[in-house]
Amino acid sequence: MHKYLHTTWFNRYQSLFLLLDNSSFHARAISTLSKPSSSLHGFRFQSVVNNGNVYDSYNGTFTCPTDGLYAFVCSVEARNGKSFAVYFYRGGRQLNNIPIQPDASSGDYMYVDTSSTLQIFSMSRGDKLYLYSTYSDSAIQPVHSTFSGWRISSSKY
Repeated sequence: MHKYLHTTWFNRYQSLFLLLDNSSFHARAISTLSKPSSSLHGFRFQSVVNNGNVYDSYNGTFTCPTDGLYAFVCSVEARNGKSFAVYFYRGGRQLNNIPIQPDASSGDYMYVDTSSTLQIFSMSRGDKLYLYSTYSDSAIQPVHSTFSGWRISSSKY
């Protein structure tokens, strides 16, 4: 049996190699995502590929199944001149941010901005990671907004 499994997610992550016992997820917004009511859970992406049942779409939360190094990718789209930041949260603590700043200076309030990031975190079993915004009128737009994660190493750094 091979140690690695070659897989493709939606033709977007071509040639992505995952460990055979790896848990992973890919979630996509199919409607506008409003700011969560509590900072204890994240934006609830609706369309989910969930290997290992690690992503809870009701709370928008990834739960780490085993210790290791994990990669997370997210793309967040905003429009109508609304600027805000989305933050990675782990265990209720704010980590890195992703600023989204559609430029409406031209008077065109249909201007759209999509910001993307790849973040790598050392995580322990049971850690919870999610996306949250502290801005009151933050709204993630559908179609191009995604959130994905997978373990890249069983060693913690």
